[in-house]
Amino acid sequence: MIKVIDGNLLDASEDIIGHQTNTKGVWGSGIAKAIKDRYPEAYPLYRLSCHEHGDKLLGLCQTTKVNKKRVIANLFGQTAYGRDKNITYTDYNALKTALESLKLQSLVIVWHYLITLAAV
Repeated sequence: MIKVIDGNLLDASEDIIGHQTNTKGVWGSGIAKAIKDRYPEAYPLYRLSCHEHGDKLLGLCQTTKVNKKRVIANLFGQTAYGRDKNITYTDYNALKTALESLKLQSLVIVWHYLITLAAV
């Protein structure tokens, strides 16, 4: 079930913020730019990955821990970007695969968090 919540995604209380991104290393507008502005430490690894692997990232999920409570999940769901309304930039199969990967990675993140708390 999808639950729609009005508000600023970056102010969400959830630990993981996932967003679709391109494989070109560009966060120039929209939520990607907002993430880059709020969490600049998330950008270098994303950009480096794009330069090293390019379109091979399509369908993958890359996570970056930006502070004690926040993880940014880059969902590689498009190879190009732009504003042409006649072009569908999203590869929906790739986005689905990236979301499935995020689901698995989030379980690892939660377990790591629980183990860390137990050790304290």
